[in-house]
Amino acid sequence: MNREEINLQFGIKPEPSDYTTFYIIIIICTLVASVLLLVNWICCCCHEYTPYWSDPETGNRFASILFIRKPKQRPLDVLL
Repeated sequence: MNREEINLQFGIKPEPSDYTTFYIIIIICTLVASVLLLVNWICCCCHEYTPYWSDPETGNRFASILFIRKPKQRPLDVLL
């Protein structure tokens, strides 16, 4: 008996040996993430609200986990 017959007898499926689609998907995801990071960086640096987003004193409640210092401004949804 050879290996294929033994695998068929015990119901063992052959393992895939071609991983090119996996690597292509990883490359596509990496490129999309890189483009999104680049667009985010460009928008952060070249936007009219750059001082607001760069200032740690503006209390953005939903991103407060990222802040090291406590915000001095109350969150906007509390004021409403």
